[in-house]
Amino acid sequence: MTKTKILGIGGAGLNIVKYIKSQAIDNVSYLLLGTDQALLQRFSDQFQTIVMGDGNGTQGDPNYVVDTIAKESEKLTAIFENTERLFLFASLGGGTGTGAAPEIAKLAKAQGIKVFAGVTTPFSFEGRKRNLYADISLKDLEQNCDGILVLSNQKLLKEPSADEFNKLNQQFYEFVLETIQLSIR
Repeated sequence: MTKTKILGIGGAGLNIVKYIKSQAIDNVSYLLLGTDQALLQRFSDQFQTIVMGDGNGTQGDPNYVVDTIAKESEKLTAIFENTERLFLFASLGGGTGTGAAPEIAKLAKAQGIKVFAGVTTPFSFEGRKRNLYADISLKDLEQNCDGILVLSNQKLLKEPSADEFNKLNQQFYEFVLETIQLSIR
């Protein structure tokens, strides 16, 4: 059983964790958590997947997943058993990542796990509501993380391309690698 787990939350978290896994870090487990069963099913042969709720998504409501995690917390507690370090990756502002990341961090912290998070914040054009959700979620997340890396999607507007998203993913990968190396010393 590996003692380090890397968890992608929601669609953006899935993409980040796919990239990190492609870089082949040794002795870690990769997991995906979401509320969209159809999306997670496409990756069940590559990752341990965790479907929260009824599998039909959150429709952009972070409170849906907060309530779901409260009801299904025993499932997560069992998955994180014997874990020493947990890395959470999500995009804040929408439903799943915004609601789940702080709640999962809180559950893991209560189990004595070192929790690290890598998150993105919304583009400004996504609106005030998404940015407000992201701000609230980030404040909640910071209370239960030992380290956090926050990257702004807004900075991608200068040169929007797949390469720019890969640069973000590379920064998250380096965050994991450097944190693991520091904790081993």
